[in-house]
Amino acid sequence: MGDVAMVAPVLESVIRLNPDEKFLILTSNRFDAFFSHLDNVECICVSKDTTSGVKSMLRFFLDINRNHDIGRVIDLHGVLRSKILGYLFKLIGVPVFFIDKNRKSKKGIIEKEVTDVRLPKVAQFYADLLSKSGLKVEFEDKLNLQVRDISDLDDRYKKTIATERFIGFAPFAQHDGKKLPEYKIEELVIALLRNENNRIFMFGGSSHEREICEKIAASTERVVSVVGALSLSDELRFISNLDIMVSMDSGAQHMASLVGVRAVTIWGATNPSIGFLGVGQSYDDCVIPDISCNPCSAYGNRPCYRDSFPYECLHTVSIEKVVELVEKDR
Repeated sequence: MGDVAMVAPVLESVIRLNPDEKFLILTSNRFDAFFSHLDNVECICVSKDTTSGVKSMLRFFLDINRNHDIGRVIDLHGVLRSKILGYLFKLIGVPVFFIDKNRKSKKGIIEKEVTDVRLPKVAQFYADLLSKSGLKVEFEDKLNLQVRDISDLDDRYKKTIATERFIGFAPFAQHDGKKLPEYKIEELVIALLRNENNRIFMFGGSSHEREICEKIAASTERVVSVVGALSLSDELRFISNLDIMVSMDSGAQHMASLVGVRAVTIWGATNPSIGFLGVGQSYDDCVIPDISCNPCSAYGNRPCYRDSFPYECLHTVSIEKVVELVEKDR
């Protein structure tokens, strides 16, 4: 989700500078909301069914080619399925541009062959490839405030007093190497609630995550679980109403970026130097474990080598540091 979300702010700049171009985004239908505010953009649903196997991929390619006048193909994903689709278009003479994910440099950071190196953010790689394809691009790595109308949302998502501070908290992620342990989640909530002006809204996805969030929310009126309560579009609208987001290296930080909200990010097995920090988000707002094996993975999906204490990095997260950054004005 984060990779898709990072496309939107780059594409916004491209659309502004190339008003005569039309863009066809091939992505999951879950992510339409990231592009709904952009002109000249149409999203086409891509699922495992539409791209599983040679016949399905060929049928998908023929359908797109039959119904759309494709002038160029830009592969921002760089996986086998997207490459096959790109090469099919290349066979019929359509210019195709493939992303270089800089895997060698990422590997160098993970294996500690290089130190004190920060790769450009992934969004910058997107901008560079779009520019290489011949489009005009002026991408800036900054937050663009996009306050969205939340008047029709539940009253729980609206401020009742002027001094109230809305904090989003997304302690989960797709991979275990990026999920905050439950006891740490509870510790951070308690620490943030010491400021009586703070109200916390917890984000997640799975039924287990919902259970954790609802258990914490049941203990105090100043914590609200929004897990499963909002569509992705409504989540974006609500996040635009937050004062700050606290998240792991996950899609939540990128959703905050899309609506111009500052994020304090917590890193476990991964590290922002690899390039997955959100657009406009600051390295100064990153809480990175002080542990020699970080990072051990680009995506947090590698099993931890510490059999006796898996993902020690996540257990060493400084709650005090997170609170300090949340309470700090920038």
